[in-house]
Amino acid sequence: MKIAFEITDNDVNKVNEIYEMQKENAFVQHRIKRNLNREGVNLNKDIFWNAIVICLLTTQQKSGPNSAISVFFHEDPFPLSLDICLKQKKLNSFVEQALTKRKGIRFPTKIGNELEYNINILEKTNWQIFDLIIKHYNSKENQLQERKLSEKIDDLLKGFGPKQSRNLLQILGVSKFEIPIDSRITKWLNEFGFPLKLSSNALADKNYYNFIMDGIIILCQKAKLYPCIFDAVIFASFDPDWNEENQIF
Repeated sequence: MKIAFEITDNDVNKVNEIYEMQKENAFVQHRIKRNLNREGVNLNKDIFWNAIVICLLTTQQKSGPNSAISVFFHEDPFPLSLDICLKQKKLNSFVEQALTKRKGIRFPTKIGNELEYNINILEKTNWQIFDLIIKHYNSKENQLQERKLSEKIDDLLKGFGPKQSRNLLQILGVSKFEIPIDSRITKWLNEFGFPLKLSSNALADKNYYNFIMDGIIILCQKAKLYPCIFDAVIFASFDPDWNEENQIF
């Protein structure tokens, strides 16, 4: 049994319309520069770890330009940098204490436990997943490879489902096709008239997520737009105050 996505001219026009409205937005231009043109992409373990922290911090929390998450991430030095975290004997307690001190950040205990698990598994596996990300970045663009890589991240790291595994790759600037389907995307697609009503609970299932992602990819192909740029224009329409100074991803 197969389900086929049928994209109409009206569907394409809706995507093109929001792109034209947001294409000059700083966030959209930033995404084009990094994920398409690969400008300013710097891949090392420190940046990779910061991206992991960002993903866990932004799960079920506001992450806009004026959010508590954004303020926390812009502290200098960053309180949860790789160098600092590697020095902790009990990282979970250290993270919990650091996050509790800052108002407006949820789930400090949960995030502390997840970060402790993740740094241990990265060290235990000699950061092999990071090497795979580097290998992917240096290869020709490949949507299937992006999906397989996101699934490896999901399997390895605690606190990463289908959405945040893709968010990690997008933050790093190494993905073009697989995107994090967050509340902004689901809201826009539901209003757009996507054939299935989307919900965050259903998207936690890998197979369902991949099915919806397939539909988004086909829609973007018809509109001649990379999914990572589609993601950016939707984000920009919800968060117009973004700029280079307050960006966290």
